[in-house]
Amino acid sequence: METFRKQVIIVSKIIQDVLGANQTFPVWMGETSSAYDSGAKNISNRYVAGFLWMDKLGISAQYGYDIVIRQALYGGAYSLIDENMQPLPDFWLSYLFKKLVGRRSLEVSVTQNPGNIRVYASCSRIEEGVKPGAVTIYAMNLDPTSSARLQVTFNSTGTIYLLEPTDGTLTSPYVNINSQTMKLTNDSEIPPIPLKSQDYFELKPLTFGFFVLNEAKAVACI
Repeated sequence: METFRKQVIIVSKIIQDVLGANQTFPVWMGETSSAYDSGAKNISNRYVAGFLWMDKLGISAQYGYDIVIRQALYGGAYSLIDENMQPLPDFWLSYLFKKLVGRRSLEVSVTQNPGNIRVYASCSRIEEGVKPGAVTIYAMNLDPTSSARLQVTFNSTGTIYLLEPTDGTLTSPYVNINSQTMKLTNDSEIPPIPLKSQDYFELKPLTFGFFVLNEAKAVACI
């Protein structure tokens, strides 16, 4: 994971050196996944790959990348849908990221167990029911034995989207969101996601998810 961050920092420095510190330039990341050469079989399209994918999306947002293009929608061992057209775990992660995360990245810090807890935050994507000033936190717990509880300074109850492997293994081809196994409906539609609200965000060992604070009233997001 740290290798990717180092590469992004190098690219950012090159852009600053060429254009100047006060200039902006749209940066895209194309054809990216968790492994090259069609991915790693039974890994790149399984739940475990979501840790790298969420981390890559978070780091890219922090450093101002405009677009991240995932390889691939279909085909290879890193696809987002399988041969039966059912979404794989990274599809659901990508779907929630696109649905919940806005374009403005926010600074966030972890004070305990920073080696195993990775946290990112952005202004929430504004759509029906989302208030100006809302914040979306997305995080992962890499600790194999201990849960992590994230407390936030906002006086706001949040909506949780916790992603877990359906069969309890990191190589699960299916994912649960808030305990519901995610598959397309018989009409090939995305099913409703059960919502869960509370004033803290708890991540079980080796899981990741999103926490939307609709009442955060963050000035940077208004």
